[in-house]
Amino acid sequence: MARTGRHLMKYKFSYAVKGFAAYMVYRSVSEYRHYNNRMFLSMNQHGQFAMSVMGYSAVFGGLCLII
Repeated sequence: MARTGRHLMKYKFSYAVKGFAAYMVYRSVSEYRHYNNRMFLSMNQHGQFAMSVMGYSAVFGGLCLII
């Protein structure tokens, strides 16, 4: 238990950054689902949401590889 606590204290900034990036991916997907259920989206809007989700996912993946 103490070892886990030391690990969390040592890497807390890394976990915070990764957690924020994961939240941004979740928020982007949630926003897409919300708008898709509420209204008819054009193909351009689907593409914009897809680019947003892919962008945040790429940032999250990059952060996980770097940190």
